[in-house]
Amino acid sequence: MRLQILTFAFLAFGFANSIAFAANNYVEDLTRKLNGKDPAAKIQAAIELGGLGALAKEAIPDLIKALSNNDLAFRHEVVIALGKMGPAAKSAVEPLTDILAGKSQILRYSAMYALQMIGSPTPRTITLLAKQMQGEDDFNRVAASWAFSVLSPKDERVVSTAIPILIEALQHKDRQIANDAMVALSEIGAAAVAPLAAKVYSSNPRSAGHACDALASIGPLAEPAVNVLVWTLVKDNPRLSWRAARALGTIGAKDAIVVPALKQSLTSETPALRANAAAALGQFGEKSKPAVADIAKLLSDKDVNVRLFASRALGEIGPAAEGAIPSLIAALRDPVGAVTLNAAESLGQIGGPAVPALVEQLKSPHLRPLIVSVLGSIGPAAKAAIPQLLELTADENEDLRLEAYLALAGMGEDGKSAAPELLKILNDDSRKNRGAAVYALTKIGTREVIPTLKETVKDGSDPMLQIASAWALVTFEPKDAEIVKSALPSLQLALKSEHDLLRLEALRALSTSGDVANAAIPDVMPLAKDKNPEVRSEAIYALQQMGADDEKLKMISVAALRDSDQTVRLTGVYILGLLGPKAKNAVDALTPILKSHDEFEVTVAAWALVRIDPRPEFIEIARPLMVQAVKHEDVDVRLEAVKMLGLLGKNRPPVIEAMKKIAEMDESERVRDAAKEALQQAMGG
Repeated sequence: MRLQILTFAFLAFGFANSIAFAANNYVEDLTRKLNGKDPAAKIQAAIELGGLGALAKEAIPDLIKALSNNDLAFRHEVVIALGKMGPAAKSAVEPLTDILAGKSQILRYSAMYALQMIGSPTPRTITLLAKQMQGEDDFNRVAASWAFSVLSPKDERVVSTAIPILIEALQHKDRQIANDAMVALSEIGAAAVAPLAAKVYSSNPRSAGHACDALASIGPLAEPAVNVLVWTLVKDNPRLSWRAARALGTIGAKDAIVVPALKQSLTSETPALRANAAAALGQFGEKSKPAVADIAKLLSDKDVNVRLFASRALGEIGPAAEGAIPSLIAALRDPVGAVTLNAAESLGQIGGPAVPALVEQLKSPHLRPLIVSVLGSIGPAAKAAIPQLLELTADENEDLRLEAYLALAGMGEDGKSAAPELLKILNDDSRKNRGAAVYALTKIGTREVIPTLKETVKDGSDPMLQIASAWALVTFEPKDAEIVKSALPSLQLALKSEHDLLRLEALRALSTSGDVANAAIPDVMPLAKDKNPEVRSEAIYALQQMGADDEKLKMISVAALRDSDQTVRLTGVYILGLLGPKAKNAVDALTPILKSHDEFEVTVAAWALVRIDPRPEFIEIARPLMVQAVKHEDVDVRLEAVKMLGLLGKNRPPVIEAMKKIAEMDESERVRDAAKEALQQAMGG
């Protein structure tokens, strides 16, 4: 399950960039520094141990001991580090609870958040938090209410005491306190929806606005608040309605009521409401088709933010926004570049219906590079543009030529009509960008090029052609050890390129070669921290495919769980799942993801946890999620879900019935075959 390549944010993520993944004694080194005499080194050691999370759990006794240090800044970082260890730091609960009874407000605040991350509160922890909730300091009252609701969610005092404190804090004059209250309420989720909905009626616009924001953060679980938000929308309060619109889009429910209300808001006199109504409609996708014409009108709005949001929303609506194509074409000439780029991307998302209009725009020299890029993003549905794209491979503008080759590559196998002309270009020594022609031919799947590639890969006079040829040969013959070995130097060079596409394609080629390419593992390692999240994700996946050391791979994957990009995080989860029982000491780092509001993140985490440590509680969480995952649009997701259900669904009629349907009806033969095998397992065969 590649998971579409496929939690709580605790203060700042202090994972040092200098972390040495290869050092087996890294935690020991940090622990020595933690216990040393250099104040700066001690603080840095605490930060880095926290960054390692549960993988550094052997340092927990030393961190607990460090809580008695006199240096307040150091103790603060130690508390945070223990929090980042998550459930593995259970032994720190009592010492952290002691801090709740202490005098330092900073440490009490830090301890409250650390205790949330660790869980397993003692009765004394809950008692002290309840006491802090009744204190006079607003900062601590909000923090204590937040921690109390996380650590004791079923306690009646959450509804009777904690939520009212947080609701009241939404209008606090201190922005930090108001923001903490909003985030806490969004973390509480469903139990906070009704009081938040009531707060939307507040005469205090700031408090009502924060309530809207919290409801937006809660997402689909906030569906009961939809009617209140629609009421707010209709009132068209300039200071509030736009936030209600944003919340409605995030919640994404009751489209029969919401879409007409948002459509009406597109004509509001308030620019922020017009913009956010358009954005919210985009989040409803094709269900917003009735509003397409109205959103298209906003592409000529005098407010630039309205044009920006509208141009993006039409793309999110997708092919159902076909009627907006003329307006989007006109928006390509918008004076603001961001609007132009959004319009171009939206035309690409609309896809095939936009191709004739896009081809017509190739007549405009200044739009030509952008149009070519859009045609490439549309892919096979844009194959009608192949003749024009082939003409552009001879254009005097080098950048345009490159874009044309990339667009042809985007056509995939449907672009084979371009192969004869591309082969001519490759065999013409006078032509530039022959490496790009190789790329296009490979993406199109023209195996007839292989004999030529075996010659061009030796051409040291054209480095890009040499790199492209090496990559192409490995792509065509990923398991041919001789070809892979000869291509490795060129692929290793591509890994160091400043061009994202070169790094990505080199990683993908190495992934398909598996352990045949393991000599390149040291070159791939640094890319797990690349500036481009797509590269980071591909690098982590490639390392697993190439047979990287399990311990190093585990460390990289756990670090990925804290990445700002969701795809990178999910890749880390996926790799840990593939490691299975070998990643058992990463369970504590994975379990917090089960509390995520994102169902797909929870699904992937549950899948990984069952593979690593099939505890009954993980199985109970995973089983219904896997039943849902077999309906996912991604074939690999369905495949892994089916396999998992074969293990989890024994003698379970609902699972067996689901497997029968998949075995007969899934569009993928691989999934159907896997479902048949899983069905036998589930039926005890």
